[in-house]
Amino acid sequence: MNSLGSSHRRTTILASICGAVAFLLFVATVSFFIRKKMLKQRREKKQLGPLLETVNKSKLNFSYETLERATNYFHESNKLGQGGSGSVYKGILPGGQTVAIKRLFFTTTQWVDHFFNEVNLISGIEHKNLVKLLGCSITGPESLLVYEYVPNQSLHDYLFDRKD
Repeated sequence: MNSLGSSHRRTTILASICGAVAFLLFVATVSFFIRKKMLKQRREKKQLGPLLETVNKSKLNFSYETLERATNYFHESNKLGQGGSGSVYKGILPGGQTVAIKRLFFTTTQWVDHFFNEVNLISGIEHKNLVKLLGCSITGPESLLVYEYVPNQSLHDYLFDRKD
């Protein structure tokens, strides 16, 4: 009986040690991924700082919530199209202005540079062959660009002034 009790005791100790090691490995793995995500967010926020300051000081700034409501929370019925860098939705701003809102799909660490280039370059250009950039939002969970909306005609017709 002594050997049976001793064997049971060793099994219990071994099971406890294995359980504790498994728990510690789980906690370490979760901690690693949480820390990695926090460092990535901190790095992106640091890169975003100068852009956020520039946009907030400009007339190009829209709140994410305003644009989300304008598109009825990006409802499929308001979707105008999709391209390689994002989907475009029709939206109506609180003042009644109809706009096209582009949700950007930036999954790389260089998204701040791409976004800044698009806003910086397009906002400063006015040309009859370009749809005007009205603003952007960078404070929500995703980046949004706001363009003028071209109603009842194709972009090709708008760009080339076809008057049939």
